[in-house]
Amino acid sequence: MREHTNGMDLVRTGATRFATAFLTLQRLHKLRPALRKLFGSEYWIVSKLSKTENERIVYEIVFSIAFWEGLEDCLNASQPLLQVLRIADGDERPALAEVAAAMDYVRVQFSKAFVGPKTQLRNKVLKIIDDRWNTQMGKPLYGAALFLNPGKYFDIVERNPSCASRIREDFNDVLEKMVKDRTPLLALLEKFMP
Repeated sequence: MREHTNGMDLVRTGATRFATAFLTLQRLHKLRPALRKLFGSEYWIVSKLSKTENERIVYEIVFSIAFWEGLEDCLNASQPLLQVLRIADGDERPALAEVAAAMDYVRVQFSKAFVGPKTQLRNKVLKIIDDRWNTQMGKPLYGAALFLNPGKYFDIVERNPSCASRIREDFNDVLEKMVKDRTPLLALLEKFMP
């Protein structure tokens, strides 16, 4: 096999299980022509392994269009999420706004990657992500932190005005909870905004 894959292994390890799975899928995708060539080679045809039931199954998978399309869908869905995990799980502790902005980036990437007949798949994956996000991270405080980071917020305003509106609402909700008596706040506003 290594003769056909230029010495590369199919499994490529990463720092986490998720990264290892992604890197392995990426490697499989890269080695697709080599794997097809291997299963059509004289070496494989005369091999004892080529006559087993498992080989027939693997052969069908390697030459299956549906398998490779599914693999590409997995890569398109996983890559943006892997980038978010790098931010959230990096050496430095990320700011809330960075993680929220990265999740906005995921949504944009999904919209680009899953179009036409794949829209239904995109909606399913985004629903899973949104359900997780809303139960664990979907708090107004994260939106408020993103609103207070102009470098991230104004990028979102340009790309996704409805998301920017939701972020501003989150900020207003947090501000409302923090400021019980609005009288001093209104006095400050009058002082600075005649």
